[in-house]
Amino acid sequence: MPVSKRTWIIALALLLSFALSGCITINPTFRPLSTPASGAPTASSQTLAQFNADLIAALVTKDGDALRSLMGDPFVLALWQSEAGELTPADAITQLHDELLDQKQAITFVSQEMAREWLGGVDPLTPWPPEVNVVDSIGVSVLGPDGVNEAILVIAEDMAGDFYWYAILLAPGGFASYEGDGQPIVIAPVQPPQTILPSNVTRVLALGAVGIFDGPGASFQQIGVTTRGETYRVSGVSVDGQWWAVECTLSEAPCWISANPTFVRPVSQPPAPTSIPQPTATPQPPTYPIRINFAPGQSSTLVRGAVGPLQTPQYVLFIQTNQTLHLLLTSPSPTTNFSVRGVSDGVIYKTAQEPVREWSMLLPRSQDYLITLSAAVNTTFALEITIPPLPHTPTPAPVPPERINFAPGATSAVRSGSLPASQIKQYVFRALANQPARILLDSPGGQANFALQGVSDGVTYKPFSNPAREFSLILPRTQDYLLSINGPAGINYLLELTITPVAPTATPTLPPVTPERISFPPGGSSASRSGPLWANTPRAFIFGAAAGQTAYIRITSPSPAASFSVRGASDGVEYKSMSNPARDWSFVIPSSQDYVITILAPVNTSFTLNLTIPPAPPTATPTIAPPTATSTPTPTVAPPTNTPTPLPTATPTLAPTATPTLAPTATDTPTPEPTATATATETPTLEPTATPTETPTETPTPTETSTPTETPTETPTGAP
Repeated sequence: MPVSKRTWIIALALLLSFALSGCITINPTFRPLSTPASGAPTASSQTLAQFNADLIAALVTKDGDALRSLMGDPFVLALWQSEAGELTPADAITQLHDELLDQKQAITFVSQEMAREWLGGVDPLTPWPPEVNVVDSIGVSVLGPDGVNEAILVIAEDMAGDFYWYAILLAPGGFASYEGDGQPIVIAPVQPPQTILPSNVTRVLALGAVGIFDGPGASFQQIGVTTRGETYRVSGVSVDGQWWAVECTLSEAPCWISANPTFVRPVSQPPAPTSIPQPTATPQPPTYPIRINFAPGQSSTLVRGAVGPLQTPQYVLFIQTNQTLHLLLTSPSPTTNFSVRGVSDGVIYKTAQEPVREWSMLLPRSQDYLITLSAAVNTTFALEITIPPLPHTPTPAPVPPERINFAPGATSAVRSGSLPASQIKQYVFRALANQPARILLDSPGGQANFALQGVSDGVTYKPFSNPAREFSLILPRTQDYLLSINGPAGINYLLELTITPVAPTATPTLPPVTPERISFPPGGSSASRSGPLWANTPRAFIFGAAAGQTAYIRITSPSPAASFSVRGASDGVEYKSMSNPARDWSFVIPSSQDYVITILAPVNTSFTLNLTIPPAPPTATPTIAPPTATSTPTPTVAPPTNTPTPLPTATPTLAPTATPTLAPTATDTPTPEPTATATATETPTLEPTATPTETPTETPTPTETSTPTETPTETPTGAP
């Protein structure tokens, strides 16, 4: 049955993956009348309890998009007894990504009474600016890496009556670790706009693909990507000197790109003033990294220089996919060596600790590669760089995924090998709905990762962005599943896939649950139910309907694996199974009885159930035609009864009614009943009663026509 919002929040006590580690200080301007972000649910379509359920469900499923849609715009981030500030929902999710979406931490929801104790008796709804209509809060106790942290999620309502997640109040180490009473939370004023300092650099050259942002930092929105070889006119430099302000067509405001010399290099400097005498030219160390470009037809080059503890020469060059890089280093010092790193993917393909000084590798992707030399003493070096051109061979056809089939009676399979140059190795396997699956991938240093996708439904159940190398889930439907492995080319891996068999039907494995009755209000024909849905824990609802009516059932849930079944409560027939992926389904009620709807999901999520049963159209009552001469043979259809017993009392009853009705039918009686001519005086009394079989009072008497042998025995009693 439905429970109040406060009751189920207190009872949840879930352990979720949520960490509130670290302090975040933000000082943008304060706008008190926050509005829900685009796509956020509104109060016109849900209650406050339903909004809280959606917020908790989004935290349970680690759904960043759903959390962002529930946030107000702006969203307030506050530290207890410290600073508070505002962010856009997108920036807030970026700032809280590790805290909200970390898979390694645990959390417990607490009651408002407990949250009030955290604040020393202060109501969690009161410290906020009076311009904001704060209506509810949810206390959160977190087991973080540094101990128990605590936080309060604050829900507000705007002037239009829409609920939204207004703020989060963080207390790293717990509220009890702070001294002093709770004070009103003050939003810090906005900081000055982005400062652009002048620079002598007039243009910069992009050495590869570098992000273009709308502010001097990676936390700002990325609006584009540079192309290798492009030059940009410089407007200035950031205060910290780490970002160039450049002119670009992506924004009227200054665009910002990193000033890291590995990726961007100044290409023009203003001429030195002629009035200042120039000192005698002295050898200057080169500015690293130095880009190496091969002339047409050239495939190798030799670079020389000095290297030591305080001087680490760097060279960058662009290499295409499947090209081979060959490096040969000579130096008087045996401590001299080099490392190779991909600029875009950040992968270290060779470390300086590897003792080899002649090295080759088939490179996996087209990008810039950075070569860094190092030595323990001051010395010199000569590095020969060779990149053979790609052979002109046709592009090989894509390799189809390898199918994994289990041996008879086996529940697991193991595959191993090394990743090809394309970096993607794929396997496909088939499984039934509700089967538990476990995937374990092992590789040196955990450098290989995998993704899991449904072949038929196209749903990604584990993306590459999920760092887990051991992953388990209840497979939602019967289909093929595609497993893709990614990592550095040539790396060895070991894959173990385990699929546990299930019983022939999933229904007996479900824990017993008491269904909640759905009743329509007077005059209504639809109803809805919603709430949290815990992993592998069914929610059941029951409704009654009459035969011939049509039932329309629809469920919505953040989890694509949520499904439902429909079963007759009396006949036990399953009209829709869990394996049927339809979430908008209807059927014609076959018989008048109760029907049970069961909702199930393999992960923690939420749901909304809508049930509509339009009323059946009225049916016309059949009209009984008046008796006619042609309808008199119909008494033979009436079921036979034992009439001799009621006949003595029926005679006086029929006498007054038979007089007006028998006259027109007596002439027709001999035709269907020729055997009744021997008792003509009695036959008119018994035969016309065939027409009263349409009425309940005279049904026994027409059976005398089917038992004419008993008529003579009753005649003497009817004569007087």
